[in-house]
This record gives sequence, C-alpha cells and structure tokens, in this order.
Amino acid sequence: MIAGFAHAPVTKGVLITLAVASVCTSLFQLKPFVHLQIHPHLDTHHQYYRPFLQHFAFSNSSELFLALLLFYNAGVKVERTFGTYKYASFLAVVTVIFTAVQFVVLAACSLLFLRVDRAQESGLEREVERSWVVVGRSPAGPWGPLFALLFQYHRVIPHMWSMRIEQLELSDQAIEVYSLAALLAVSQGTSSVFVAVLGMMVSAAYRSKSGPLRRLHKYRLPVRVYRILAFVLAPWVGEIRRPQRSWRVERPDRPTLAVREARLAEHSATVANLNRPGNALGMPRLASLLRRRSAQPHEQPPPPAQAQQQQPPSSAQGWNDLPPELQASLSALPRTRLMAAMQQTDGNLTEALDLIRSDTATHSPRP
Repeated sequence: MIAGFAHAPVTKGVLITLAVASVCTSLFQLKPFVHLQIHPHLDTHHQYYRPFLQHFAFSNSSELFLALLLFYNAGVKVERTFGTYKYASFLAVVTVIFTAVQFVVLAACSLLFLRVDRAQESGLEREVERSWVVVGRSPAGPWGPLFALLFQYHRVIPHMWSMRIEQLELSDQAIEVYSLAALLAVSQGTSSVFVAVLGMMVSAAYRSKSGPLRRLHKYRLPVRVYRILAFVLAPWVGEIRRPQRSWRVERPDRPTLAVREARLAEHSATVANLNRPGNALGMPRLASLLRRRSAQPHEQPPPPAQAQQQQPPSSAQGWNDLPPELQASLSALPRTRLMAAMQQTDGNLTEALDLIRSDTATHSPRP
C-alpha cells in the first residue's frame, strides 16, 4: 500500500476544503447557518442556500476528526480503485441525489408532524414538538457522500488481514474504518443515523445494475468541466506524487539504473576502442598505460647520473616511438599474453617480449 495522497487528488482536495471550512465556521461563529432545517429556515425565512452549504463543514471538532480519518482511510483506496475521473463523478452524483432525497423526506416529515400553537399574548408560533423529524433538521457535514463512499469501500476493497477472538472475527477494515464510522453515525442520535443510512442507500442505488437507476454508475462529468476544475483546483491541492522510499531499506530504482547504464557505456566504449580497426591489439591503450606508469614516481629513485644512463629521454614516450622491429614482434603476439607479461615487467615492452620468448622456448616441445 502506498502511503499519502498519491493518485488521490480529489480526496486530498475534499479533506482540505472540509477542514478549512469547518475551522472558519467555528472561528467566525457561523455554526447556526450550516445545518439544514426545514422549519423555520426554509419555509419561513427562505434560506435556500442551506441544502448546498450543508456539505462543506461540520459543526463540531469530534465529527470533523472522525470524518477526516474516514476520508483518508477509505477515500484514498476507493479513488485509486475507481480512478480520479470516475471517483469525482461518483461523488457528484451521490451528493446531488442525497441532497434531493433528504430534502423531500424532511419536508414531508415536517408537513406531517409539525404542530404549532399560536400564543395569544405575543402572536408567535410555539413549537410543541422539537424533534428533528418534526422540524426537518439534518446535521451539518457531508454525511451522504461520506457514508456512500464507505459503502463502496465495503464492496470493492478487500481486507488485508483478519484475526479471530473466540467467535468474533476482526479485520483491518473493522478496526480502522467501521468502528470510526459507527462512532460518527451515532454522534447526533437518530438524526445522524438517518443521514448515514440514507447515504448508504443512495450508494447502493448507484451501484445497482437493475431497475430505473441501472445506468447511474455509467454517468461521468463532462470532460471539459472536469479539465477546467482540475486546472483551477490543482494549485490549491498541491503535489500528489508518490513518496520516495527510504535509502535505509533499499536504493531507489533510478540512481541504480543510471549507474548500471554508465558502467555499461564505459565498458562498451572500452571494447570499441580495443577493437577499433587500424590499432592492432589495442596499442593506444598500451601506450596510455606506459605513459601512466612512467609518470608514477618510484619509491627509491636512482641518482640522476644513473637515471640518465639507464633511461633514455624517449623512454616516457608511447608506442609510435618504438622501433619497427619491436612493433612488429609485439603486434604478432596475443593481446592477453602481452598484457600479462607487461604486468610482470612493470610495463617494459623489451623485457615483456624477452619474457614471452623465454616462456615460448621453455614450453616448446623438443624434437
């Protein structure tokens, strides 16, 4: 499993928007304006923005914390399974359907169960029943999209491990996701249970392949709209690249591959230089080897007079300064044998040639 938000930009954007909107709602004391309530906010005060504004913020920090954990644990995996395009279309579809169904159900309940008693003294309406069913109240937050997402997580994501305690079997999904979802579903009593169940029902209808909604899962956002939103919101979402693995575990693939390619190129260049036509037996390399060895200082250099007598001024020169007879003799020898003899004689071609001739005379069969 890949940690972080790699290949999950929509989930990352949802988490950022939800966290920022909830904090701003709390700081500016806007909590009374984010939940949905039919009476009196819609039927009397005509605050029609509430059904749409409801999905952007939670009213308390505990619900926000649980929702962020659920979006991270479940939303990232579902988005990687669906793909970003299908995942964005899924969230848009279930949000619209959930909002419409919720509004219809709450409005019907409010019309059926709302009973008011007008006070004769003040002329104001007094609510006899203050239950959420009577006033058509729904808690603030993206309850529908979240529990619709959890239903898809249960259907498409397999568990990684499970354990059994007596007759109870637990999996990683039950510990990391389902337990948190249960806490969130009962956080506001029956009203939160209602929106949680309604969200899962909408998700089940989205996934169904029969009935009037069988083509619902094939709907996709218009490509132009999706690209415009991606272009506008990408700078706010930030990077979604895969996290780099630690060097303590294993080396990254790219540096290792680069080193291997560099070594292969160096080896190929060396072989091509040795096998280049016109340079018999790779003699340019032998000449460079002679130059390097002649440039290295000796541990106990002889006196200047003896050095001038033993080594002529041209001893540090290369292959082209050798006598033609010696060049012809060296060219006729095998390259591996010549290199081995030069290593034994510290790069002296004359001594190497004498060593090869002595070995040849020693191992030659007698008549």
